[in-house]
Amino acid sequence: MYSSGSSKASDTAWSIGANYMVTDHFSLFARATKDFDTGVQDFNVFGGQNNNPASSSAFTTLRFEQLGARFENNHFAFSATGFLNQNDHIGEAVTLPSGAPSNIYINYKSRGVDFEAVWRPIHEFELSVSGVIQRATLEGIPSGDVIASGIVNGNQIDRIPDVQVRIKPEYKFNGGGAYLLATYYGQRYGDLANTEKLGSYTNYVAGLSFSFNKSLSFDLVGDNLGNTLAFTEGNPRGNSNLNAGGQAYVLARPIWGRNVKASVTLHF
Repeated sequence: MYSSGSSKASDTAWSIGANYMVTDHFSLFARATKDFDTGVQDFNVFGGQNNNPASSSAFTTLRFEQLGARFENNHFAFSATGFLNQNDHIGEAVTLPSGAPSNIYINYKSRGVDFEAVWRPIHEFELSVSGVIQRATLEGIPSGDVIASGIVNGNQIDRIPDVQVRIKPEYKFNGGGAYLLATYYGQRYGDLANTEKLGSYTNYVAGLSFSFNKSLSFDLVGDNLGNTLAFTEGNPRGNSNLNAGGQAYVLARPIWGRNVKASVTLHF
């Protein structure tokens, strides 16, 4: 059975920013953006369960605000950006106290700072540190909505850690280089009810590269050198609140165990 139809929906998006160079080595910037997302379901406005034309009231509203600073000289560079991001009117599948499934609209908010610093005391050596420290929370659930699975305002957004830090010392020599990399991922949850703890972990990587000539190069990378057992997300094929506290086992994606990869590249 086939059907056809048409509908119209509209919204506005805008962005405004400014940069100010305080000195030759230090600058400031600010930006505010308002955007929207129609949602995948709105591309099928006349089919299946989405048999009503889309309207702009169903759009997800995206808001981004940033304020940052940059500093750089011959041996050191640093940048930091404070941000406030909010996504409003996001549809989520939830379970009511009666056990019946339902859909509600909620908001996601994250506020924090991302940063990056690079120190190069000599031409051959560089130390870089970067990361994000934030608070990403669930908000906007109407006070009259009671959800059995424990999804409440203030819960951490699923799959997103509040802290990520990356440290990388690197040494470059004639024809190649070597580096170490340590990346820390903070506590994350596989569900909006914050019952499926994915756990924090640190991944250690080491790499070596060498060019024999302009045509032939060699790379060696060791990943997860600490052989850490860690998970990147829970229930990747289900709703974000699937199995929230209700079952002993959930689906999850692990990182690879300790592994080493070697490659040879021929340029021609």
